[in-house]
Amino acid sequence: MADGASGTGGAGAGPGPGASAARALEALVPALRFALKGAGGAARLAKFGATVRAAVERARSFGVSDSPGLRGLDAEGEGFDELPP
Repeated sequence: MADGASGTGGAGAGPGPGASAARALEALVPALRFALKGAGGAARLAKFGATVRAAVERARSFGVSDSPGLRGLDAEGEGFDELPP
């Protein structure tokens, strides 16, 4: 199996844009886990909207087709940092 191939889902010989996009969006998980630990979780998500939007852009750069879900995630990221804590 090639480096970086997960062996899950998708057709073809190697990991496609879906696998790369999934890894790009997985970058959001550590920030959410960090925010959920200890006191002041919401305050720990400062600039999380920018992180969301960057992950969406990385997914798109890996060739992910535009979808309502991806557009929705991007829109939520755009407004996230303006939400009250």
